[in-house]
This record gives sequence, structure tokens and C-alpha cells, in this order.
Amino acid sequence: MQTSMELDIWLLYGERGSGKTSLCLQLARHPAFANAQAPAGRRSGHSAGGALCPGIFDASGEKQGCVLLDCRQAGSLRYNNSHPDCSSLPLLGSRQKNLAGPRWRVWSFDAAVFSLGNQAILESLHHPDELTIIDEIGPLETELQQGFQPAFLAVLQAARTAGSALRLHHLDAAAITDPPAELTNSNTASEIAKPKTVLISVRPDLLDRLVTILTKP
Repeated sequence: MQTSMELDIWLLYGERGSGKTSLCLQLARHPAFANAQAPAGRRSGHSAGGALCPGIFDASGEKQGCVLLDCRQAGSLRYNNSHPDCSSLPLLGSRQKNLAGPRWRVWSFDAAVFSLGNQAILESLHHPDELTIIDEIGPLETELQQGFQPAFLAVLQAARTAGSALRLHHLDAAAITDPPAELTNSNTASEIAKPKTVLISVRPDLLDRLVTILTKP
């Protein structure tokens, strides 16, 4: 999350199905970042921007694809039985269809839809008081230099520009206890592989508490 005075980068990690995308979606829909209840000092308009990639699952729970959700539209997303309705969203990746774009193992992606996602992320970076979300950074970006790599590089450049104004937090699953733990400030590189980064461990049973911690003023 970026402001005119400081820059925080929250790096979420966890096993497949741990709830990383669900956490990002909850943050994007949270009143702290919603247009109608934007805190004083935030720009007029949506306060959460970027790109989310909700999954498409078959009856057995196996992931078969993913769609692109502009975070500015997260508040209007409809739900079916507590699950987001992604039927109207553009298909970003698929295990079944050839989308004529980048490929990674059994996955095929749509380059045009990735362009829309990069555009949404870069637009968000123009507003330094906005929460910017990038979902699904993986081998497509780090090894093939495709996907969300252009927007990801822009975020890294913003972090380098922020310099000492960028704050380090480290929150892992073991730190979330009763009473709820706070984000721990640190200034030493030895405490984390890459200093000035936010490292957050995600588990399905911690989502509500993580949302509470990350949306505190």
C-alpha cells in the first residue's frame, strides 16, 4: 500500500488453496478501500486498484482456469452461495482451452487479457494513496518475462524510488496468536531475505484476522 509519505509492500505466500486470492479480494472489497467509504485524504474514486485472478474450479475442486478481475470492480462482484460469480469476467488462463498466448506447462494464457491486467495495475500506481494489488506472480513472470511482469517491474521501481520511506513488516502464521498480533516493524536486513518487503503467511483459517490486521488505520 502506497501513500505520499511511505510505501508498504505486502508479499503474500502460502500453499495452493491457502487463500491468497481470497484475502486480496476481501481487502479490495473492504470499506477501508471502498469508494463509498474512502478515508479522509484518499482520492475521489476507488481506493483499491490492480488485478485479481480468481480461479475456476471443477466439481472435484481442481483448478481448471482463472479470470481477470479489475480490483476497481471488486465491490460490484456478485456472489453465488458465498462464492464470487466469475462468469462474466474475461478468461485469463485455462488448462483446457488454447488461448493463443503465453504457455506454462499445461496452462494457456490470453495475452490481451494480461494487457488489461497490466493496465489496471499501472493505473493504480499513478495514485500513491491507493492499495495496488497484483495477483499470481509466478514462473510466467519470473522465468518467461511475460504475464504481469511489466506491472511487477513498475512496482519494484516504485519501491526503489521510495527508498527509506518504504517500511518493513513481517507477519507469519505463527505470529497470529491471541491476543491478535500486530505487524512487527523491523529495520534489519538479516530478519528477512529481502529487506523493505512485507512477508505475510496465509492460511484459510487466518483470513478474517489478517483482514482485520491489514486494514487497521
